[in-house]
Amino acid sequence: GEGSVLVPEEMLQLEMASELFETFAKHRGILLKWLLADKTRCSAAMEGIVRVVSLTESASGEEYAQHRVWRSIDGKHCVGRMVPCPNDRTPEEEARAEGERDSVRGREVGEIEVNVQLGTFSLSTSRLEGVDE
Repeated sequence: GEGSVLVPEEMLQLEMASELFETFAKHRGILLKWLLADKTRCSAAMEGIVRVVSLTESASGEEYAQHRVWRSIDGKHCVGRMVPCPNDRTPEEEARAEGERDSVRGREVGEIEVNVQLGTFSLSTSRLEGVDE
């Protein structure tokens, strides 16, 4: 609020958040390259993020584990916007999507997106519906 002073714990939290963001920003290109080099590794990492961020992490990590394939959203400037897909693409489908990437606009995503570009996690648990007039 107006005239409020940060206590040491709040200052430490802000400093840690800032350092974490700076570290992530510095290494995100390397992280993205590492993720995109191996679909299995990428999918496992994304599922781990979902478990931790959504607070469904069990002691073993296996209780809530889902085995989905994760990939970047199709479209220009969407590499690193990771979403789960029900089916893996064939190499031909993957090559076609990459070839069309710069001429396609990013499509609407489903319920979950991990954006490696920005370091964000989006989880939509409810849908809005239009109101009849």
